[in-house]
Amino acid sequence: MCLNENAVTTSSILEYFKEKNPEWKDVKSVVIDKDFVEWQVLEQTFPNAQIVYVSVSCYNLLEKGGET
Repeated sequence: MCLNENAVTTSSILEYFKEKNPEWKDVKSVVIDKDFVEWQVLEQTFPNAQIVYVSVSCYNLLEKGGET
């Protein structure tokens, strides 16, 4: 997503997203990897959205249509 995932960088990117996307208030959920460390920034930026944590292995499984 970006050079690093620290709070300042993540916040700057999300504020830019909001500036360029007037419909940002319609975001209902954000799916992130369980290792994403700045999840609080997402909660602050999108207070009405549900933050969903998944592991990469779960994401890969979903991409394959749930086949094991």
